[in-house]
Amino acid sequence: MYSFVALGLAALTTASPLPTYADAFKLQVQVTDLTKDFTPPIHNKYIVGVHIGAGMDMVTPALHDEASTFHTNGTDTDIWAARGTIVTGFGRYAQSWHTVRSPDDANLSSAILQYGPGTEGVRVIFERGDLMLGPGQYMVCDRKLPYGLSVEMSTGSVPEACITVTLLPVCAELGADPEQNEDKEQTVSRTRCKKN
Repeated sequence: MYSFVALGLAALTTASPLPTYADAFKLQVQVTDLTKDFTPPIHNKYIVGVHIGAGMDMVTPALHDEASTFHTNGTDTDIWAARGTIVTGFGRYAQSWHTVRSPDDANLSSAILQYGPGTEGVRVIFERGDLMLGPGQYMVCDRKLPYGLSVEMSTGSVPEACITVTLLPVCAELGADPEQNEDKEQTVSRTRCKKN
């Protein structure tokens, strides 16, 4: 009898927690192979945008504790049909997640934050038991850019200057933004995320 109770308690402690949802999330870099992490390490750092041009930020791991706060933009129908987008901010300051294909390699795309509609279908997914930004294989690359390390996506092999990562959505508060009430172009959808 006691063994059944002990077994039952053990099963409860190892069971997956209930999924959590939030209006906003931060993206945390999870290095797939910690032996290949950069120096200084980027594992568990958050994603930020670094200004590189008019209305455009390069997506990069933060150097310190800063983080961009994202939300999923789209109705339930949009999300179900993979037409939703990932956005940071509201109104005229909103920047959407874009994947821009490399002119040199059709298998590579850079991730940028830019004004205007984002790349449809970029969303939080639950795949192979992991919660992550998807679809696709993300990586962080040292392209010797003055802005820092770049977040990119590959449909082929991972280049030598890059390491594979997953971008883990961590639940966050959607801060008060006066532009949110004025922004008729965005619909904030609750997103599955890891409880912080």
